[in-house]
Amino acid sequence: MTTLKEILSVPQFKGLELINKNGDLSSEVTNLDITENNDIKNFTSENSFILTTGVLFQESQAGLKRLIKDLNDIHTAGLGIKVSRFLHEIDPEVIAYADELGFPLIEIPEGWNLGEIYT
Repeated sequence: MTTLKEILSVPQFKGLELINKNGDLSSEVTNLDITENNDIKNFTSENSFILTTGVLFQESQAGLKRLIKDLNDIHTAGLGIKVSRFLHEIDPEVIAYADELGFPLIEIPEGWNLGEIYT
């Protein structure tokens, strides 16, 4: 069993950072999914670590809260968000909501390609 905490401790993934202080890193990660759709809950499975650039939420992060709720409801391991090109920061309300749920939000550094996390 590999957890988000273990993934974040691997030197290869040193740049990944927990955004919200109450994100639970003990969830098992069984696979990774990359998405730019807000209906990923219909196409992923429990314990998936979901990665996104956040392009869908560049105009409004209200949808990001809905995505977090959906992913939490189906027991995914967490959400990795590339905070740079489309989202320069995560709104405090979104972070607070994820904290309420204990749902981990992981910042993916600007220079990283989402596919690098697969390797």
